[in-house]
Amino acid sequence: MIHLIDQYFIDNGHYGRTWGDYRYTDIGLDLEDWENPVLHIYFKPTGNILRISPEEGYKLVVIDSFGMIRTLSYSLNWDLIYNASDGKWYYHSISENNIIDINTLDIQW
Repeated sequence: MIHLIDQYFIDNGHYGRTWGDYRYTDIGLDLEDWENPVLHIYFKPTGNILRISPEEGYKLVVIDSFGMIRTLSYSLNWDLIYNASDGKWYYHSISENNIIDINTLDIQW
């Protein structure tokens, strides 16, 4: 999905739209294929942003840039966020204090 977001920018000089089904169709995806979790994760593209969150009953565990473990549960209603503008992943919100290492992602039940 990140590749599709980046490719849309390369092809069009701007990121895809941020509302409705366009969030998916602009990058060549069908919303119906992504309404439900895939491998226990919801994927939500929005322009230059990709948000992921866990399915109910699961949590996403990552390590941030300070070496701290961050846990994101379904009940928090938060996301891990990829920002295509800078190529970084974030916990909950785009802030220097929230940068995470997506390579440490562990999906737990």
